Formats: sequence, structure tokens, C-alpha cells
Amino acid sequence: MTKTAILALLISFGGLIAALWVSNHAFEHIPYLEDELAYTYQAQLFARGDVYLRQPDADLRRMFWKPFVINCNDTHTAQGLNCQGKLFSKYPPGWSAVLASGYWMGMAWAVNPLIFLLSIALTYRLGKEIFDVRVGIIAALLLASSPIAWIQSGSFMSHSLALGLVLIFSWAMWRIEVRGHWWWGIVGGVALGWLFATRPSVAVSVAVPFVLYSGLRIGIAGLRARWNFQLVWWGKLLILLAALLFATVLSVWAINQLRDPSEKSFPNWPVWPVLAISGLIALQMVWFTLNPPIKRQNPPLVLHGFGKTLLPLLILAFVAIGLGSIHFLYNWITTGDPTQNLYQLVWEYDRLGFGEDHGRSGHSWTRAKRNLNWDMDCYARDLFGWVQMPDNAPNAPVTGNRCAVGENAGLSWLFLPLVFIFGWQRRWVWLFGLVCVSVVFSTMFYWINAGDYSARYYYEMTAFLAILSAAGVVHVADLVRPFRLQPAIYAIVCLLVGTTIIGYGPDRIEKITRLTEYHRQQYHVLEQMRIYPEKDVLIISYGEYDTWREISALMALTSPYLDSEYVLARDRYNTVRDRLLEMFPNREVIYHYNGQFTHIYNAEELVPVGG
Repeated sequence: MTKTAILALLISFGGLIAALWVSNHAFEHIPYLEDELAYTYQAQLFARGDVYLRQPDADLRRMFWKPFVINCNDTHTAQGLNCQGKLFSKYPPGWSAVLASGYWMGMAWAVNPLIFLLSIALTYRLGKEIFDVRVGIIAALLLASSPIAWIQSGSFMSHSLALGLVLIFSWAMWRIEVRGHWWWGIVGGVALGWLFATRPSVAVSVAVPFVLYSGLRIGIAGLRARWNFQLVWWGKLLILLAALLFATVLSVWAINQLRDPSEKSFPNWPVWPVLAISGLIALQMVWFTLNPPIKRQNPPLVLHGFGKTLLPLLILAFVAIGLGSIHFLYNWITTGDPTQNLYQLVWEYDRLGFGEDHGRSGHSWTRAKRNLNWDMDCYARDLFGWVQMPDNAPNAPVTGNRCAVGENAGLSWLFLPLVFIFGWQRRWVWLFGLVCVSVVFSTMFYWINAGDYSARYYYEMTAFLAILSAAGVVHVADLVRPFRLQPAIYAIVCLLVGTTIIGYGPDRIEKITRLTEYHRQQYHVLEQMRIYPEKDVLIISYGEYDTWREISALMALTSPYLDSEYVLARDRYNTVRDRLLEMFPNREVIYHYNGQFTHIYNAEELVPVGG
């Protein structure tokens, strides 16, 4: 093993330690968001070999209700669905199936951190193979120190798995291009198919740029096979300039769409940097087309003939379609309709697209731009943790969609333009950039922004941005090599990463800790109230709640099979206490009412029947 490989391994384990710290310190291995509750519910079913639970008793289903777990009832049956009495998650099965392995081993909280370790190692490998070993190391370091990566990898959300699958798929596509081996088609197909079974919209947004690129390769291979086609120098220049012109126009259009002086986020985005960068790249394109460098910047666009170029891609497509169909199989088993959108069984308006029936209060292009501004404001900070200083104190109040601990603009994009200026010759620079644009654009069709756990809808492109930023750093370092300033460039990067690890990162996690503090306190109070530690506990919760989040931690402790150490039952109108005591005769009973725990049952203080 080389020294750089050992360094990459150490960085990967550093990221694992950070994720485990977040999982323990901020979340204490408990899911909090409704998404996490549904994922963990389904994972526990899969761990015992079940796809759904059948509970014909409507009262029991209501007593042990969890958000985003579908309680299939007469309303759904009236829609023609075959799911009466079934309980199952609304989410695709991919992540829950992987998380089930953690429940099977008794360490579900460690699954995402371990996936994060693998993702850092894959980022190093991909950066090393496409660029060089320096890019791989810096990219791994950027990802390992990324605050948004810490948050996602410490939680029970599906984004960490999705990022790992995106990296495996991208690595397979790279290997197909440079080596042409058919078995990489199987690897890429498995990754893409499972990604579709985990987060379908991400799979489509990532796959589309690769499909277009693969179509280009297949088309050129066909032309060469049929007519021995070779592109002349001026043809290459025209194609390059046309692509650059399209990218410039698209960028200017996007900036004009997002410029809104009434918004605090990104007011008055300047257009001139885009035009200046495009002009500089255009001059380089002309120069390098007329004076091509001796060193090859890219692998051959077509390494083999038409058949060998097409075969691994066909294998990838067939495997991806076959494995991705697990998503539709899950829908068919649970509802009898493979095309049913399970999201709409919880909220009828929960769908992609624009219109009055999309989203809680409709979805429009204006709303999509506002969500984009909010998420980008957050992502520009949480991507690498670089912000304009001085930033405000970490104990600033948590408000709405402003997910960052401070208010100053994020600078995580700092090195990103450099790779397009100095590394424009590499095809995969533009391919990665196109994937990032595709991921961001696809999120605009969803009616809500990311919310509590940072700009998580963008997380699947984080490794690509780390690689591109690292490549920009290395290109600048090579540029100043004659002046012996390379160490200074790398020292700046290390300094920035250090400020994230020591300053911004812990402060950002502290905000997450404040968000979950109420729920963690509930758990600790409950632990202290136990009189008989050797007995399992039944928690009976009374009354109406402004939000289910008041008892979400208690929900998370309850197994779908009602055999966990803690079981929470909701007796909203004080009507089923006797039945619960009969169901759980050997448990210590603790009552929860008006935010308080007690061992004393006082019927007069509880909500009356029909209240």
C-alpha cells in the first residue's frame, strides 16, 4: 500500500469518527424526523423478513401511529388499492433494506457512518484516477470535513447511501470508458438500480447526463465503424465553442432568474464573472486547439470498436432496470399497484411538478426559485464550512429555513471556478458539472425545500464538488510551481479545512443538537423515572398535540412489533387504557400528559371522552 493510499485511509477513518460523534452527540442514535421514523420502521420489518405488518384493528393502528408510515384503511381501499389493514413506509425500499442489516446486527446507528467511510475512499479513488493522486487526497479531505456530510452520515436519512451509490456508479462509468470491461457494466447497473430503489429522482437526475455522454461515445464509435470518421481540428473547435456558448447562456439565464433584490439570499448575483470566465476559457480553447499539448488530458473517447463500446453500457442498462424495479415490486406487494405514488397515500398533494395541486399551498416557478435560494444559501456554508468572517455567534436562534448557524455568505464554492478555467480540457470536469446542474434542477420540481438537516437534497453531488474543487486547487498549484509556491496553496487548503474542523463544523453540529435537545431530554427523564429497571416500559400518552414531534423520541423507541424495551401508545381521549394494560401486563406503566411524565393515573386531569 502506498503512502498516499494510507493517508486516504486515515482521512476516511477521520470522517467515520466525525460521523459517529454526530450520531452520538447530536442524535444519540435516535431518529427524529418523520422521514427517519418511517425508514427505521420499514428497516425493522425487513430485518425480520416482513415487507409490511397486517393489523386489522383500526384502534390499534391509531394507538401506535407513526408519521409517514401508511395506515392503509377504507379510504385507500376505495381508491382500488389492495392494502386494507397493512402498515408500511411510504418511502422506496432501498435504504430501509440496507439499514435492516444494521438492525439485524444491533447497530443500525453505525450504518450511515460506515457508508460515509466508503464514500470518502471512493472519492479519493475517483479523483486519483480521473485527475491525479493530489486531487484524490484533497477531495477526500474536503468530503471528510464537510459539515453537511457529518450531519447526513450521523442521521438515519437515506442521502448517505445515495451518495455512495452515485460514486460507485460514476466509478463504473469511468472504468467502462478507460477499460471497456463488461463486468463494470454489472457494477454500475447494480449501483444505479439500487439508487433508483432508494431515491428515484436522484437516480434519474444523475443518470441523464451520463446517458447523454454515453450516447455521444456510442455515436462516434458508430461513425468510425461505418465511415472511419475523424474530426478535424476546426470541427473540434466549433463543438467546444458551441458547448461553451450554451453553458454561458444557460448560466446567465439562471443568474437572471435568481436575481431578486427583495431576497436576502444572493441579492444581485453578478453576471460579469461568468462572462469573464467564459471569455478566458474560449481563448484557451482556440490556443490549445491550434497548439495541442503533448500530454493527453483525457482517455480516448472511443477506446474500442462499436460493439465493445456498446456492450457494457447495455449490460449496465439492463441490470439497472432490473434492480430498480424493486421499487415497483415494493409498491405492488404493499398496495397491489406497482405505479402507485405512496407519498400521496399520506398527503394527496405530495408530488413532483407545478400547479395548485402540487404541494401544501401549490407549487410555482417563483416558489421553486425561493426554495433554491434558501437551499443554496445553506449549502454554500455547509458544503465545506467556509464563510465570510466574522460570523455571528453559534448560539444564534434557530429560525425557519435558515439552516446555518450564522448569517454571512458561504464561500464553499471558492475553488470551484478554478477547475473550469484551468481544467476545461478534461471531459469529466464538464460531466461532473452537468450532473450537479441536473441534481439542482430536479429539486426545483419538488414543492418544499430541504429544511432541518441542511440542504440535504443537494448532498448527492457533494463528492463531485469536492473533486472539482480539489482539481481547481491542484491546477493553481501547478500554475505557481515555477515560483515554488505550491506548498503555500496546499497550506491555504489545510488552513480552511482546519477552521471547519475546529470552528464551523462543531458550531453547526451544536445547532443540530439544540434542535434535538427536547427529545433527548424526554428520553433521559424517562430513564430516570423507571422504578423497576428490570421491567420493560409501557408509556401511555394522552391528549392532543400541536405536533407529533412532542413525542417523536418516544415513537422512535417503539418497535413495529411492540416488543421493544419501550412501547408508546397514544390514548388521545382516555378510552383504551384498560385494553393497553391487558395487552402489556408485565410492563412498568408511565403516563405522559401535557409534556410531563408521571406514574399516577388521574382520570379527572386527562382529556375526557370526545374532548
